[in-house]
Amino acid sequence: MIRGQLYLNELLLLSLAKASGAQPEEVREWAGEWLRSNSPKLPE
Repeated sequence: MIRGQLYLNELLLLSLAKASGAQPEEVREWAGEWLRSNSPKLPE
């Protein structure tokens, strides 16, 4: 169940990146930046 939730969260985050205008090669980088800026406990 946890694995499924993580997978859905990844899809949501990648969709958010695409909706914000990130190019296909920038989507994962954009998602990482978003997570770092919105999660202070996430290590760099």
